[in-house]
This record gives sequence, C-alpha cells and structure tokens, in this order.
Amino acid sequence: MNHSVEVDKYLENIPEESKKALQELRENVFEFLPEAEEYIYYHMPTFRYKGKPFLVYASFKNHCSLITMRQSVIENLKEELKGYAVAGTTIHFTTANPISKETLKKIVEERILGVPKSLSSSSNSNK
Repeated sequence: MNHSVEVDKYLENIPEESKKALQELRENVFEFLPEAEEYIYYHMPTFRYKGKPFLVYASFKNHCSLITMRQSVIENLKEELKGYAVAGTTIHFTTANPISKETLKKIVEERILGVPKSLSSSSNSNK
C-alpha cells in the first residue's frame, strides 16, 4: 500500500460523510490492488498502476465521483451500475448510496484488463 500524504490532506479537507465514503473506497482499492500507488492528479486523488493513472475519485458538493478512465468499464458493468448516475467514464454516487465493495472489485478487475501487458512495473518511477 502506497498512501500519499497529499491524498491524506485532500481527505482531511472534505465533509465528514464524503471522507468516510472515499476513505472506504480508497482502502478497498488498495485491498484489491495492493501494488497501486496514489497521488493527486488534476486536484483529485488518483490511483496509479504500472506508471499510469488507473482510477480517480473526488468529493463534490452533492455527490462523490469515481472516474474509471475507460468507457469499456462502464459498458461491461452496466447492470451493476444501474443505481448510479453515469456520465462518460465517471460514476456519480452519494454517501447514502456508495459503490458497493463487490462492484468496486469488478471495476478494478475491468480496469486491470484494460492495462496493456507491455507496461512494466518499472514505469512506476514516472511520477
């Protein structure tokens, strides 16, 4: 697990309900993909895998978002995402209706399928 101080600071400065939901999302992604790293990308917490942005998440006034960065993830998980607002590659959710651990695991698995096999772990040094 590679927690980022910058992401910790981001989470400290959002509303408590959102913080709880996003912290749970964060820990679950690390459980499913322990080799992920995190950093701030375009002012939002981001997971990096094999040197590339993998998933992005953020808190907004009326919702939280998880950006999958691949349309195929959204298309392949249409059934699982029926209870959420989806725009492009972004899943909008609320603290009252967070993304379930099971659905998040499927999202991570789908994203892993979209990572080119040629990317090596050594490209993680491109921070």
